Amino acid sequence: MARINIHNMYRSLITYILWGVSILVFFPVAFILILLPEKMRRDNTFYHTWMAWWSKVIVRGTFINCTVYGRENLPQYPGQPSIIIMNHGSSLDIPAVAMELGNYPQVWISNDYSKKPLLGFILKRMHVMVSRAGLRNPLATIRSVYALTHNFDRHVCLFPEGRRYSDGDVHSFYAGYAVLAEMLDRPVVPMLLLGMHALFPKKSIVINTYKKNIVISIGKPIFRKNFATREEAVIIAEAQIDRQQDVLRALIYNPSSAEFWTARIEPTDTVTFVPTQVDLP
Repeated sequence: MARINIHNMYRSLITYILWGVSILVFFPVAFILILLPEKMRRDNTFYHTWMAWWSKVIVRGTFINCTVYGRENLPQYPGQPSIIIMNHGSSLDIPAVAMELGNYPQVWISNDYSKKPLLGFILKRMHVMVSRAGLRNPLATIRSVYALTHNFDRHVCLFPEGRRYSDGDVHSFYAGYAVLAEMLDRPVVPMLLLGMHALFPKKSIVINTYKKNIVISIGKPIFRKNFATREEAVIIAEAQIDRQQDVLRALIYNPSSAEFWTARIEPTDTVTFVPTQVDLP
C-alpha cells in the first residue's frame, strides 16, 4: 500500500509541475485577452481555443487516458448554440469539457470561486458565478445568463446537479437549465463524465494514477419543443445521461466480455419516457 501511495505522490508531483509550467505559458495570454472589452473577449474564438489547449494540457497532464464518444453531437462554431449539461464529480470537470468545446464561445455557470487566485479572476470576467445561496434563488442567475447569451452564439455550460458528488453516480437535476433552454429556444446537449471522481477525488491533492481511463460521452441534442412540458424534458435529459452511464460502465468494468474491444458505444439511443411527478425549484 505504501508503494502505491509513493507512486501516486510521485506522479502527482510531476502533474503539478506540468500544471505550474502551463500557468506560466498560458495565463499571460489569457490575462491579456480577458482584459478586452466585453464583446471582444466573450466572442473571441482565439481566447476559447487558447483555453481549450490549456484545458487539454491540464487533463492530459494527469497521464490518464481520456476516451470521448459522440463528438459529432457537439455543434461547431458558429452552429447551433446549446445548453451543455454534465454530471459533476471532480475539479477537473470544467477543463475536461472545455477542451472538447474548442473555439466555441461559452458561458459557464459555476460555483463562486472569486477568492481563488487566477481562476477566480478569469471566471469573474468570462462566466457567471453562483454561491450556494444563489442555488436556492436561481432567478437572478437565469437573468444574468440570458443577458449574456440571448442573440449571441455562446454555449451555456452548467452542472444541473448543483454540486459535486464523490460517488460517481448521476444525481437529481435542478430544472434551471430547462428554463434557460425554453427561454433561449436552444437544445440541451447532455454529457456524461465517467471516472472523473476517482481520478481527482474531492478534498484530495493526490492524483489517482491507478485510475486507468476516464470517459466523456456526448449525447444527442434534446429539443425542448419536442416535449409537452418542462418536467418531461428534465426527465428525458436525466434518463439519457443515466443510459450513457450504464452502457459505458458495462463496457469499461467488464474487460473479460467478448465485446470489450469490438463493441461500438451508442450513448444516444432513445430512452423510454414514463410520466413522473417532478418538483421544480
